[in-house]
Amino acid sequence: MMYWDDNDLVTRSFTSVYAILGFFARALDERGLVGKIGDRNGSRFWSFIDWTPQWDKYGGVPTATEKGPITMESLLNIYVLDKAAELAYYVGYTERAKDYRNRAATNRRAVNEQCTGSE
Repeated sequence: MMYWDDNDLVTRSFTSVYAILGFFARALDERGLVGKIGDRNGSRFWSFIDWTPQWDKYGGVPTATEKGPITMESLLNIYVLDKAAELAYYVGYTERAKDYRNRAATNRRAVNEQCTGSE
């Protein structure tokens, strides 16, 4: 989209964008955060964040996963929703773009309220 102005490619790819964002929408918890997705202890998913010595025994997953969701997954969700909104506007899916912007704003508020102590 940004470099080749290929509306057709973005339009054809939107089914995948929609499916991935649907997965994360279903993972939201009652606080509005992306809930616990996975770990390295038998979970179907691996919530890899970074290879850092503190997380070696967890396979690159923050130790917070022992207690619940990882804030980084909500931050990634916000970023992707914002980018998906740009794509949606580009191909003319205006209502979907507005929905993605609203979902990003809701998730952003939840992170600010639940993870930083500020609004």
